[in-house]
Amino acid sequence: MTITISNLKITNNVLAGTVVGKLTALDDKGIVIKCSFVLMKQDGNYFRISNDKLITAWQGLLKPSDYSVVIRANGINTRFTDHATFTINVISAVVARRPLLLSTVWRAPPLSVLIGRGGALVRPPKPPGITTISYGPSFKYNNGFPTKYIASDTWSSTWAVDGNIYVGSNDTLGGWQGDTSGGRNTLISKLDGYTTAMTGTLINSMDAWGTFTQTGSDGRTYKIMSLISVHGTLIAVMSRQLFNFDTSPQLLEYDTQLIRSADFGASWTPMPPSMANPYTSPTFPGPFGPLVFVQYGKDYVGQTVDGSDNYVYAVHFPFAWNNNDDMYLGRVPIAIIRNMSLTPSTSDWQWYQSGGINGTWGNYSSKVSVLHLPQQLCLSTAQWMPAFNCYLMVQWQYPIWNPVLDTTITYWDAYWAVSLVGPWHLIPGRKTWNPNGLYMPAVIPTSIVSDGGKTGMIITAGNFIDTGPTGDYTLTLVPFICS
Repeated sequence: MTITISNLKITNNVLAGTVVGKLTALDDKGIVIKCSFVLMKQDGNYFRISNDKLITAWQGLLKPSDYSVVIRANGINTRFTDHATFTINVISAVVARRPLLLSTVWRAPPLSVLIGRGGALVRPPKPPGITTISYGPSFKYNNGFPTKYIASDTWSSTWAVDGNIYVGSNDTLGGWQGDTSGGRNTLISKLDGYTTAMTGTLINSMDAWGTFTQTGSDGRTYKIMSLISVHGTLIAVMSRQLFNFDTSPQLLEYDTQLIRSADFGASWTPMPPSMANPYTSPTFPGPFGPLVFVQYGKDYVGQTVDGSDNYVYAVHFPFAWNNNDDMYLGRVPIAIIRNMSLTPSTSDWQWYQSGGINGTWGNYSSKVSVLHLPQQLCLSTAQWMPAFNCYLMVQWQYPIWNPVLDTTITYWDAYWAVSLVGPWHLIPGRKTWNPNGLYMPAVIPTSIVSDGGKTGMIITAGNFIDTGPTGDYTLTLVPFICS
């Protein structure tokens, strides 16, 4: 009997959760035996098991060396047990750096370069990029209970043409001071600001999309994945979610429908065929993970970067709400997506393939990943940051999620990119939230207006198990500073 691993070498700069190698158990005849694997012993605490894979668990740079691990295999359908010792060779990464990336300090050119024709002083623009991000203490809306109360999550915000902040949220047990008694699957609301003094107001309780946890004929519930204002039209992404944490550590999404509102969320079209039931011909039928709009500013007006004056962009995580491997990029012409007379269709969308933002785009089946981070990509999106001439995306993950999800701890890792197609650069300084497990962070677009993103506010939610009146499951604000 033998236990094998597909790889024994890895660089020391990979992110936590990166797959080292696939584990396989074989009997005396070389036939694969289905097993569960257990990490019995190791040098340090640098590795862990995820299903049939050995993955990394360190953060930052690990000292290059050989590290020993002892792994036991237990047969699932066959009486089998064995163990093996593997030596993992962690090698130093040779990173090819182009000028002015994260670790490079920008310095002004010599004065002779700055002086232009006629002796005028000409200062070249500072190169794009964000080198640091820091977060302030989190603030819970429920701190004001009973005057202020909301128990909801998946806070997707957008800045509409009327100047207001509109938000979509999910799994509302009750909130906005009792406006949604009995709870709803999803809500559309309005915020009067982004400080600790802010107050939320209900716009639409979205009754047709179901009461709290109400499932349709497919056994799934509605969830709003994203919300955006485009030239006077609010557009929301509605997914069908299978709440299956009892059998799977990932929440799967299906049959996604785009819906639109011309009256700031008071009414929406198309409506579901009946209360809480799926659309018969959804925009994206079948398994389809979160689609999350990229935010540029007020009503999607005023920017031209990446052709955002012609297209609405969205990042896409193809599999589940949490812990995906890849992020993809889709776009749709503004003239089509905001046209209330047109029925949203899969054929409206183009998916990035190659050659940069002006390169090749095609259908969904030929899409190419713009960011690959095994088991570390969750529902999130990008915000254009004018002060830095780049995008900011605060990604998040549950580090302990397989086989049992721990909702009390999350990691936030921030990335920047000059273009949505990448490359995406990690900003040093992982943020750990424990025990409140803040998840699905997103920049509130209005919060970066005054200085272009040097300071701002993130909207998020905490541990969805802690649902008490003053629990962590509520709208939460986190201030940030970038440089």
